[in-house]
Amino acid sequence: MFELITTLDASAQAFAEALRAPLLTSFFQIITEAGNLLVVSFITTVIISYFLLRRQHTVAIALVAALAGTTITVALLKFGIGRARPDVLGALVVEHLSSFPSLHAALSVGVYGVLAHIAVGRLRTDASVFAVGALCVTLALLIGMSRIYLGVHYLSDVLGGYLVGLAWYLTATHYLTNRAPRWTRVRSMV
Repeated sequence: MFELITTLDASAQAFAEALRAPLLTSFFQIITEAGNLLVVSFITTVIISYFLLRRQHTVAIALVAALAGTTITVALLKFGIGRARPDVLGALVVEHLSSFPSLHAALSVGVYGVLAHIAVGRLRTDASVFAVGALCVTLALLIGMSRIYLGVHYLSDVLGGYLVGLAWYLTATHYLTNRAPRWTRVRSMV
């Protein structure tokens, strides 16, 4: 199993390196910032403040749980596993923490997924629900791809990050749809 993961990681990295071009590099450098902890924290803090001002505390709690839970879980896994970053000649971004799992990928699913879930609960048409869901999935995929393209993560790091994010997405949305007072629940995206 480990050999299969290593082979997939190497194949994804070689494919990403073969695609490198100035315009694509600029695109992925911008996309990767959407998964940066500071950017996600700023966006989430603004949205949490909005919900607190509207006295929608359960939504704010779910967002705090998604952000904090995802970040802490990834930090603990990075510390515990200690996987080295890819040894890519010409990596386009320099990172200093361990590689597994990808925090950018985890936040893209955990936090942006919860934001999409909240938005879907307020939308009226199936087309708008689909659009929000498609946008969230596309953003998460692009953020994950950017981490591989820029040479700072293996494919397995990104997939591990997606799993951590999914766990916190499910935790937060379960709270929103089942545990929150009935009047504050939001409609499920799935």
